[in-house]
Amino acid sequence: MLADALGISQETLEEAFEQGKTLSTLAETYNVDFETLLAVMEDAHEQALAEAFAAGDLTQQQAEWMLERASVRGVGRMTTANRGNRGPAFMPGAGDCRSE
Repeated sequence: MLADALGISQETLEEAFEQGKTLSTLAETYNVDFETLLAVMEDAHEQALAEAFAAGDLTQQQAEWMLERASVRGVGRMTTANRGNRGPAFMPGAGDCRSE
């Protein structure tokens, strides 16, 4: 989704993150409004949580908690260093999904 919004391949996007480029830098480089990219990320995050809920991997409470935490934290630098080996991440370091 994010690669499509930037008009680049997923491979190019991953390489950019591995090189330490930020979302802001990519928006500037590819002449895409930063707010548009944030909206794409938010939509993808919500979709992933809805799919996890539908599959029974999360409770409604956990999904709502994660959405709330994501909106509070905002978007950090999305690099491989932030993600470690956890795979794709919408909100790096968003924490665990514990019930309150």
